[in-house]
Amino acid sequence: MSESEPSNSACYYDALLKIIDNDILPDLTTPRAKYSGNFLRKEIARWAALNAHRPALPESLASLHSESVATETLPKDKKALYRAVLEEGRLMDAIEDATMERLKPRAPSPETSAALPDSINAATTQAYLRAHLDPKLVVNDLRVLSGGRSKQTILLSLTGGDGKPLERVIRRDMATSPTGATVPDEFELLKVLHSKGYPVPLPYHCERDSNKLGPTPFNIVGKISGALDGHLFDPPGKAAVLDSARALGKLHTLPVTDIQPTLRPQFRDAPDAAKRRELILELRATWDKERRVPSATVEFAFDWMLENVDSLKPLVAVVHGDYSYHNILFDGDKVSAVLDWELVRLGHPAEDVGFIRPAALKRVTWAEFMAAYRAGGGPDIDSRDQLYYSLLEKLRLMIMLFKVRPYVEKGYSDDIEFVDAILMAIPRIVQQMAYELRVYPGLGALAT
Repeated sequence: MSESEPSNSACYYDALLKIIDNDILPDLTTPRAKYSGNFLRKEIARWAALNAHRPALPESLASLHSESVATETLPKDKKALYRAVLEEGRLMDAIEDATMERLKPRAPSPETSAALPDSINAATTQAYLRAHLDPKLVVNDLRVLSGGRSKQTILLSLTGGDGKPLERVIRRDMATSPTGATVPDEFELLKVLHSKGYPVPLPYHCERDSNKLGPTPFNIVGKISGALDGHLFDPPGKAAVLDSARALGKLHTLPVTDIQPTLRPQFRDAPDAAKRRELILELRATWDKERRVPSATVEFAFDWMLENVDSLKPLVAVVHGDYSYHNILFDGDKVSAVLDWELVRLGHPAEDVGFIRPAALKRVTWAEFMAAYRAGGGPDIDSRDQLYYSLLEKLRLMIMLFKVRPYVEKGYSDDIEFVDAILMAIPRIVQQMAYELRVYPGLGALAT
């Protein structure tokens, strides 16, 4: 077998994609089958891209792993390490471009269904709703909406006591959660956010008892018009991205003193420099323990953050903590709701800005995004603070994925989104970090 043969095998992946598109997807009938089929299509496209680039790697980047592309032995010299970051980022960009090319034309992911506990059905849910909301409510249908790995969202189609149709949503805890948050933690926060006109579901009822309906606590909220029009790495159209910037700016103008009491106690105070340093060291210790290959990008990021931890501007705002397009509903080009507040805290507004930046840049320039953000009320944030918190949020997300990895590897979960997150989200996070380090003006001198 010649050295070039592995790259030629990508044609077999392309043939598989053609089979999926032409012979399999059209015959899939259930929402779950269609949903999983599209995820498999994306996975195969990325495997093909990874395989195609494997023989082209320079010797210094010969170790290609599903989590990252990295050097076996990282340089000790700072300039050499930064040049390795640039090389790693260019390679990850090429893999991402090749993946997206194979996915054209790209079909939207359909909704998925998921199993409910035996204790949650039309009869038990109707009995609960009649006891707590309206004694004449009738449950016509209930179904699980796709998305959310630590929380489950159930859409209820109802008939009210006045005979009119209405819809409610049950958001309940799953048995496992990498964040440690529970949905009752969000209830009072949603009430305050809704009262201030921020786009969140109207909260109706909070059940903290895990024995009332299914095995976990839950909230009942109103259904909001709109749909998910993007994902963590895939944004919606330009107009929607700009509206998400305005909505984020509005969030960061909300009065901290009003929202602070609704937060979990450990998140009611923004961390100072000492706390930030402690967090970085904790994340680095977890990285050192859980990573399976080294990464020049990650190591450089940790070093740079520790060097700059004491020099950030002291801005404080309500931070969503997971503000991206997998958590934003759009009605047309307008944000209709921001969802999933389990990571909300007081912190620096650049935490949210940095987190959404890589996806937003696929549709708008950064100047356009920040202009819309400021139009929504957001403060000025300098480039160093943006880089610092962009790196921090990506590292936090990576460590969270490390925590859920055992559920897949030990056979506890066959959820296709979990598999996708472990296999594919981690290298894309590394790619995004490499890009942020590459374009930051303050590091340009290290490349020469």
